[in-house]
Amino acid sequence: MAIIRQIVLDLGGVIFDIDYQHTIDAFKKLDFRNFEQFCSKAKQADIFDKFEKGRVSSSVFCEEVRSYMNQEISDTAIRDAWNAMLIGIPERNNISLAALKDHFPLYLLSNTNLIHLEAVETMIEKNSSFENFSSQFIKLYLSCITGNRKPESSAFQQILDEQNILAEETLFVDDSIQHIEGAKKIGLQTLHIATNEGLNVVLNKLALSI
Repeated sequence: MAIIRQIVLDLGGVIFDIDYQHTIDAFKKLDFRNFEQFCSKAKQADIFDKFEKGRVSSSVFCEEVRSYMNQEISDTAIRDAWNAMLIGIPERNNISLAALKDHFPLYLLSNTNLIHLEAVETMIEKNSSFENFSSQFIKLYLSCITGNRKPESSAFQQILDEQNILAEETLFVDDSIQHIEGAKKIGLQTLHIATNEGLNVVLNKLALSI
């Protein structure tokens, strides 16, 4: 592995544990039985892409999902089902993140949306050992704010351009292979980890100790 001067971390599945099956199950309980055809880890319908790029509001997103379901379901029920995948940050990741920050400038790059972002911020505030989670990073790059979504090159290029850093000196860590492939296309070093495997994998790869 070439020299690494900074690290870009994904959020869901890398730092923050998630389980897509929980959301699939929650929507099935609402009688949206083919939900995984519209949204999965590998692919999703256009409305989900638009929502993650901040192009539609939370209310428009709920209305669109309701139209797929073809029944009257409240926004609250849709939000709760959509957020069911969110588990939280395990303490081991809190510890590993602090260790990584001691050695490298860190950036967060996440495909997320306003409903998830609000829920994640609340969960982190209640359960994380950090007084300010965002302070662990030089900057947070959130798709619903930047309008750039992985694996599009623009999502990675924005960080390189704004921070004046080199792709070949930057390690990108993600649990989605399509995002890893997108990062490789513009020259970033990459580390693909299994969903919820934990940041200790990154520490081990870099031969760092806690």
